[in-house]
Amino acid sequence: MSSKNNRRGEYFYKTKESEVFVEINIDGSGNVQIETGIPFFNHLLENMAIFALFDLKINSIEKKRIDLHHVVEDTGIALGEALKIAVGERRGISRLGFCYVPLDETLVRVSVDISGRTFLLLESPTDLKFETIDFLRAFTSHSLITAHIDVIRGKNEHHINEAIFKGLGYSLRKGLAIDKKIKGVLSSK
Repeated sequence: MSSKNNRRGEYFYKTKESEVFVEINIDGSGNVQIETGIPFFNHLLENMAIFALFDLKINSIEKKRIDLHHVVEDTGIALGEALKIAVGERRGISRLGFCYVPLDETLVRVSVDISGRTFLLLESPTDLKFETIDFLRAFTSHSLITAHIDVIRGKNEHHINEAIFKGLGYSLRKGLAIDKKIKGVLSSK
């Protein structure tokens, strides 16, 4: 069974476009040190970590200064890999996490299954201009989680993105919680 105190992961990801280092402690208290070169993205990742109660360090560098896409996606890859390392065999975790997040006019529902299977569904009545979908695709595919994110209502893109990241963090906290009644991996298989 997983135990608190050892659910940590580190990952370094390097491409021609970027370099990303991530250090995560699932059983932290929400301490963050995040620098991606994109202040809004830093803000979103900080919210995710705080609501997950992860201790999280991220240092992302875009080497070619082409656009936001490379740093955002590569950060998703590195964070997903670091989380996968920290989760390990998924023994003893509750596995499912979900929540609703209201933020002014916005309401978002996030559900995750830390199953070892990759899937992402993001539905929003508003087109998101920030590269949120790039991050979420990379993160879910590399952390091996299923995530359903429904923007129920919202017009302000900042509020929508922030609610998504807060909801993702909170849902991960619930799904990664250790339940002493669970022996092994919670599954019917």
